[in-house]
Amino acid sequence: MLESVTILGTGTIIPVAGRKCAGYLLNNSGSLILLDCGPGVLCQLADLGIDYSKLNTIMVTHFHSDHISDLFSVIISLTIRIGTALDLTVIGPSGLASILLEAKRFLYPNQSDYRPDLLVIREVGPGTFPLQDLHIHSERTMHTAESLCYRIEDTAGRVLFYSGDTDYEDQVVRLGTRADISILECSHSDRFPDQSGHMTWSKAKRFYDDTRPHQLVLTHFYEDFLAEGIHTKPVRGRSIAFANDKDVFWFTPPPNA
Repeated sequence: MLESVTILGTGTIIPVAGRKCAGYLLNNSGSLILLDCGPGVLCQLADLGIDYSKLNTIMVTHFHSDHISDLFSVIISLTIRIGTALDLTVIGPSGLASILLEAKRFLYPNQSDYRPDLLVIREVGPGTFPLQDLHIHSERTMHTAESLCYRIEDTAGRVLFYSGDTDYEDQVVRLGTRADISILECSHSDRFPDQSGHMTWSKAKRFYDDTRPHQLVLTHFYEDFLAEGIHTKPVRGRSIAFANDKDVFWFTPPPNA
């Protein structure tokens, strides 16, 4: 059963104090699923007292460094710590296996402790597939050739939608409709000159109106968005949260609530 999602990183590849890169930790009845694994995510887990070796699955949306670069660190850390077949499945778009395996040749040619061959690597495209007791639906987004978004549903009908990086698109709206929690990138303010391939504040509000999630959680903020102070102002008439690193959002009431 989907219980909570912890926001590990709300920033982008451009450094902003207090905001690490993309990473969202989904708790499915104690099974830990990490959505994207950008730089700083592994340290965020340590800061929160979460043992990275307890990760069951990492789901990648696309191959930009602000979404996958800590994945290499996870592999090395697990190999050093465990050293045998790793109880970790990494899921992502077509090309994921070659990226992880080729990193051995280009990044770690002389290191015996980088062992992606010890993982279960699963490449997916648009479609549906099971994961544990969850039903996953993935679709392409208009960001890179391989980029995906995910709709994750448990047996009780609870739904998490994660956009990855995307523009406003019909398939993104379709997957995000009536989610309990939608995690949506909102990279730029409406004044930013090149808005293609990313969401803006006006697109995020349109997404909310068209999908009606129980809670829309915005993330992936560039400097221009933060500079306008949009995230500091109340949103009236819409259940929209501007995420900060280490925020936790619950599908059910939190313990002791």
